[in-house]
Amino acid sequence: LTLLWIGLFAFATYTSKITKDIIAFNYATEVEFKPSNDEIGELSKNFEIMRVKIRHLITKDPLTHTYNRRYLIHVFELAVLKAQRLEEKLACIMMDIDNFKMVNDTYGHQCGDLVLVELGKILNEITRGYETAARYGGEEFVVLLPDTDEETAFSIAERIRKTMKEAVCQCDGKKVQ
Repeated sequence: LTLLWIGLFAFATYTSKITKDIIAFNYATEVEFKPSNDEIGELSKNFEIMRVKIRHLITKDPLTHTYNRRYLIHVFELAVLKAQRLEEKLACIMMDIDNFKMVNDTYGHQCGDLVLVELGKILNEITRGYETAARYGGEEFVVLLPDTDEETAFSIAERIRKTMKEAVCQCDGKKVQ
């Protein structure tokens, strides 16, 4: 019983740090649990599965798989503070899809969703691990570029624009560009 109590105390102490990180949107903390076939081992494994699912649910847009607005605002605030403190550059690209209403009106909202999914895929492919691509709302997206100057940000924005312009979505047998 004493060993079980010590094990539960150690688990609760470690979990407390992880819980605080989750509340602070910090998912960088790696969680390592020693494999065991007892109840604590099973709880630990299930906790990590839930943590990963929660992370995805509260940070990602379910349609585009880019980050969501809530997460973007959190990361943006931290990036501004860091850029100010370290006197680094910080760039932000805001974009929306031209004539998106026309796509929805002409081809339907399912087709509009396919266009959004395609843009999300492009943003996730073009951005690097320390950059944040997020759906701001509707057909509006933001890419946060830490330690990036204006010229580089413009180059990235232009690459996104060209890639999206060349992209073609298939909607009910019709090609939508």
